Amino acid sequence: MNSAFQYMWEMLVNMLAALPLIAGFRWICAIYRKKKGKTVTAAHEVGVWIFLAYLAGLFNQTIVPELMAAIQGVEQEAGRVNLQIFLVFRQTWIEVFRNGNPAYFFINFLGNILVFIPLGFLTPLLWKGFRRFWKVTLLGAGVSLGIETVQLLLPRGTDIDDIWLNTLGAVLGYLLWRLADWAAVKGGWNMEKIRELCKKYQELISYLIFGVLTTVVNYVVYLIAAPFFSTATIPTAIAWVFAVVFAYVTNRKYVFHSKATGAAALAAEIGSFFGARLLSGLLDVGFMWVTADKLGLNDKIMKLVANVFVVIFNYIASKLVIFRKKAE
Repeated sequence: MNSAFQYMWEMLVNMLAALPLIAGFRWICAIYRKKKGKTVTAAHEVGVWIFLAYLAGLFNQTIVPELMAAIQGVEQEAGRVNLQIFLVFRQTWIEVFRNGNPAYFFINFLGNILVFIPLGFLTPLLWKGFRRFWKVTLLGAGVSLGIETVQLLLPRGTDIDDIWLNTLGAVLGYLLWRLADWAAVKGGWNMEKIRELCKKYQELISYLIFGVLTTVVNYVVYLIAAPFFSTATIPTAIAWVFAVVFAYVTNRKYVFHSKATGAAALAAEIGSFFGARLLSGLLDVGFMWVTADKLGLNDKIMKLVANVFVVIFNYIASKLVIFRKKAE
């Protein structure tokens, strides 16, 4: 089970690490759409971000490590190749019931199904062209076949059973989308209602998007700085500085649309923003000091927990204090 959780944890970290690249890519796409006079809803944009982050996590877990090692010339053992279909049933039985290794079932069997469910669910949700069963099935099989083909050229195992398990996952994802779509229609939901909700909660949605990006900046800087220090406190403080600068620029321009001008007004706004962030930063550092340094809990997991509380605190402070004129 620990191996299964480790796999999911690594995929989540890779998804978060990819968000800055996704932000740059979507920014370029936004410029192109503006020139063409095209627009997308906030809900669709969030969905695309999630989809791209998912793909980044998927490819980082299946291809990227071995590919980078091959590019760097690192010697690796050749991977196992299995072309016997349905061999996974026998292997799973042996590993689980004879060798006492239940993690094999969760990673190699169930994991290969679950990891492709988002692909089958998100593609028809985001793009009308994929709202056919056969298209999603072919997409799942094609992506899986592509991954297995690349793995065949790399020192990583290639298994024909992975292809049908992955495709099954994509099909289950499509069926889940169909069920959700049916429930939405029965419940009277339509795109117009969704657009109204997005417009009504545009500020909150924008804050959540840039709040996640701020968390990514904070977390990535922490991961970069942490190996250079024996304590979690100092890298936490360094990460806070980078995150606050990013947060102020994005919150002012894209979330609360501040109209403050003039040296005095800007100074007051910046001062109150950094003051509130200093307080949340102290809470962040204090939380890490207690949980990671004193209690010895996993510092990476505790950092994510701390960031959740920090994002909530910062929104309340920005909404009620710093940019209150806009809120009123």
